[in-house]
Amino acid sequence: METAIGHVCSVDGGKITVVVESPVACRRCASGKGCGAGLLAGPGKSRRIDVIAPIGMKPVVGDAVTLSLAPGIVLRAAAIAYGLPLVSLVASAWLAWLVGAGPDSVLAIGIVAAGLAIGVAGSRHIMNRDATCKQFVPIIDRRAGPCE
Repeated sequence: METAIGHVCSVDGGKITVVVESPVACRRCASGKGCGAGLLAGPGKSRRIDVIAPIGMKPVVGDAVTLSLAPGIVLRAAAIAYGLPLVSLVASAWLAWLVGAGPDSVLAIGIVAAGLAIGVAGSRHIMNRDATCKQFVPIIDRRAGPCE
């Protein structure tokens, strides 16, 4: 997993605000053949992220820091964002089969579309909760040096 480099723009006690540029992370994404994670953000967009200062680190405004997410956190986010709609889609297809809807029937298509919509809405609801969002905040790995 790649890490991002951000610059500390404010320090308020233990809370640090870091500005991170969001370039396309890998060559496959840059060539348009990746998973699409960088398509919506676009290159050169900056984001402000609030992080908690690691114990013993006292960054100052202007410091460059490296940020990362643990692989388990990324996997959990992917399971919510992609897994829940997928499970809902498969369950709705199974339901359509149970009620005897043919594969080309309007009823089957409607049941599967509704199942997918429910899965997407469910994952968006879970991802928009504050408690969930707090799990996916990156951590500061180390100080990369003063900002130039």
